[in-house]
Amino acid sequence: MLAKFNELRKSSKHCDFIIRAGNKEIPVHRCVLSANSEYFDGMLSHDTKENSEGVVDIKEVVPECVVKCVDFMYTGEAAVQENKQRDLIHVSHMLQLHRLYNGIANSREIRLDFSSFFRTWNIASLYSFKKLLESCNEFCKYHCF
Repeated sequence: MLAKFNELRKSSKHCDFIIRAGNKEIPVHRCVLSANSEYFDGMLSHDTKENSEGVVDIKEVVPECVVKCVDFMYTGEAAVQENKQRDLIHVSHMLQLHRLYNGIANSREIRLDFSSFFRTWNIASLYSFKKLLESCNEFCKYHCF
């Protein structure tokens, strides 16, 4: 069913809402947003300006990360380069896409090494990823001293 919704989205068929981020305008379906995101569910379940106008402007984010979040809501998948993960975590955290930002944190934990340690520790601290922070501390304990 998500595959069909994604086909509809890509052709802008039956889309009833627009997400704007920077120079990107992304046509979407309210039901898909509400089913995947507490942020959008709250916005679209009440009498908000965004709900009545059918548009939300997401500011001060990397537009490509908003596109990745929308893609994730429609496909359940998100491939992202390591140097863009922090930006994607920021947007997915803001949009309350728990599965996405937890998935990124889990992948960072699995790939934790000397080259990724400081970036991973920074992400873990900034977004309060307790398990990831513990893994960073353990890594440092056994490899840094």
